[in-house]
Amino acid sequence: MGPIDAHISLFFSALAAQHPAVTSFFSLLASSYFFRGQVMILMFLWVWFYPDPEKRTRRQVLISTLVACVLALAIGRALVSTLPVRLRPNDNPAFHFTVPAFSAVDKPESSFPSDHAILFIALATGILLASRRVGALALSYAVVLICFPRLWLGFHFLSDLLAGAFLGAALVLLFNWQKLRSAVAGPLCALLEARPQVFYTVLFLFSYQVAQMFDPTRDLLDYLHRNSSVVISMLGH
Repeated sequence: MGPIDAHISLFFSALAAQHPAVTSFFSLLASSYFFRGQVMILMFLWVWFYPDPEKRTRRQVLISTLVACVLALAIGRALVSTLPVRLRPNDNPAFHFTVPAFSAVDKPESSFPSDHAILFIALATGILLASRRVGALALSYAVVLICFPRLWLGFHFLSDLLAGAFLGAALVLLFNWQKLRSAVAGPLCALLEARPQVFYTVLFLFSYQVAQMFDPTRDLLDYLHRNSSVVISMLGH
């Protein structure tokens, strides 16, 4: 944690205490799947179904973006698991946040990098590549109503958010390099044309997981990891 991060978090801890109504509103935003992921997916689908001559290219961009989002989020989670634990500001009593601690006392979760910044800045970047107008709205929404509340509430340091945003945007830009985009999205676009019922079923499931931050999948994997012996025993019978 650098001095800039510390000063910024101290500043927002004071603001959060002085403006409880704003803090309450930001807590609602930060805890709501609708205001986090579902609004972003609505913008994604608006661009997906918008009729124009460049529809095929635009859909390739969006497909590549989804793939990049998953890879970026996986890299982010790997960093959280392998780097030294960095206490979140509101888990650290030195910052005097009045917001309830993010992590359990006996199991602190590292704050670097921010998976919300990774996923939603990545998604907004892809939407921006597909549609400047909707993408500008998506990027503004991700910064102001997804990332900023997490800074205000002490869930992340500023550098957590900036690092996550850089990782997410960089992966989306890489996957939208023309040759890589064609390799990734081409087969899926072919599936869309040949079997739209299969493609849209998978897209619905996948977009739902994105809107939920992949929490249902992560909860299942965490359960299987913690209860692996029980699961193996059940399968053995």
